[in-house]
Amino acid sequence: LGEMKESVKAVRMVDPRGRVVDIPAADIPFSYRRAHLPRGIVAGVWVQLRPGDHDRIEKTVKEYLQYRKNTQPLTLPSAGCVFKNPPQDSAGRLVDAAGLKGARIGDAQVSEKHANFMVNVGHARAADVLALIRKVRAAVKKVSGVKLELELKVVGEAWRGSMKGVDVTERKPLTRSKIGVLMGGQSSEREVSLKTGEAVYRSLVRSGYDAVAI
Repeated sequence: LGEMKESVKAVRMVDPRGRVVDIPAADIPFSYRRAHLPRGIVAGVWVQLRPGDHDRIEKTVKEYLQYRKNTQPLTLPSAGCVFKNPPQDSAGRLVDAAGLKGARIGDAQVSEKHANFMVNVGHARAADVLALIRKVRAAVKKVSGVKLELELKVVGEAWRGSMKGVDVTERKPLTRSKIGVLMGGQSSEREVSLKTGEAVYRSLVRSGYDAVAI
């Protein structure tokens, strides 16, 4: 199916001064799972699609979706892949090789289906997930000599005092404005989106934010 960068023609952004700026794809440095954009808010994307055979495309998409269902824990809340894949290797393989599939702290667990996922099997707290991240990184470093880098971006206040040894991007505390949590949709992952979205919504409300489920 290729990569998204192959189809992007331009990105429309609103810069910090409120101006609308259109950036051609040729001016955007793309890398692994990332588009390096200037500061601002993405308001739209122009894509150029190529014609193809409908039946072949539908078959390919179904095969990819089935593969994901077979290899990823899509029925449990998670934040997706936790660590970046090191060059010429797989983070999931390294975690598995360290014997940590199924490892658990509180209700945060390294998925038994895919070792690069950490799932919530009950009422996991942010502190549980962060502690599990530290445990996994330390074990992989000891067994394989590889320092795993986070794929995730850790935000909010939960990391304070509990993130020693975990690379984070420190950000300003969230302001107490209304936060909309999108969930559901019409894709094959609707049920996962509903479960994860509900968990995020409840967590925000418990933390005192003015959140609304959308």
